[in-house]
Amino acid sequence: MAMAWSSRTVAALCFSFLLVGCTTLNKSECLQADWRTIGLEDGAQGHPLTRIGEHRKACAQYGVRTDLPSYEAGHREGARLFCIPRTAYQLGLRGGTYHGICPAEHERDFVAYYQSGQEVRRLRLELNQERSVLGEIQAGHAANESVIATRESLLVGEGLTRRQRLVLLNEIKVLTETRVALEAAISGQEAVIEQLAETIARRELTF
Repeated sequence: MAMAWSSRTVAALCFSFLLVGCTTLNKSECLQADWRTIGLEDGAQGHPLTRIGEHRKACAQYGVRTDLPSYEAGHREGARLFCIPRTAYQLGLRGGTYHGICPAEHERDFVAYYQSGQEVRRLRLELNQERSVLGEIQAGHAANESVIATRESLLVGEGLTRRQRLVLLNEIKVLTETRVALEAAISGQEAVIEQLAETIARRELTF
């Protein structure tokens, strides 16, 4: 089933991914533009005021001029809708960019929540990396165990010379020491992961 996209959504995607040939507004939107509403939508989405420059370029080819005062008025209204703690936190959490559009009375709180989201995002990424490291250590441990089992199987076999048995015994000794080191590394890594998970749980916010 095909997904339906609004023209404004498509325009936003074009801007986000810098697709060649994409414009923020199409011909119909330019000809019927309500610049206050466009400003409100842009402000509510966290776009900076400079966004109107892209609209200007998009509409110039159709002979349509932007209305800066109306756009700015709408943008201020939209920014007030955008500049709330939940939006700030979610923006930081997903790695979005804050363009400094909040009015002075909301700026400090917005930035604080935004930075909280960024910190939780950083910790989550760190947790994923530590889990990957744990997986690698566990894989190494499993491989080491497999080699130990193979050497022990050979050791109890028949037809080995004394020298061959000594070689196998030495290998098993080294592999056993490696086992101990790997198990200690696994335990240490699990502790790191548990601590990180607890830190994230303490710092995560719900709205």
